[in-house]
Amino acid sequence: MGGVFRPTGSAPDAPGASSSRTISRDDALEKVRTMPEVEEYIAMLKEAGAHGAFNVEDRGDEWAVQVYEIVQQGEDSHTATFNWYRIHKSTGAALKEFE
Repeated sequence: MGGVFRPTGSAPDAPGASSSRTISRDDALEKVRTMPEVEEYIAMLKEAGAHGAFNVEDRGDEWAVQVYEIVQQGEDSHTATFNWYRIHKSTGAALKEFE
């Protein structure tokens, strides 16, 4: 399961607009947030009383989006990563880091 997610065909934002629109940081984050597996993970965390979090890093031609939770252990805490997703800025293609 997993692999590359390709965006469905869509019309440019306006007549005559270029179809090579650059994917913004917010676009990449929204793309990852709305993936069914991420929505399921966030819902599972909420049911357990935990909270999901997102981290977005600029990696040149791609955005790297980390989906994770912060796990409290007494006074200490650490992150537990669900997955990293690489979103290509030109194509919008998404690739999961972990299968």
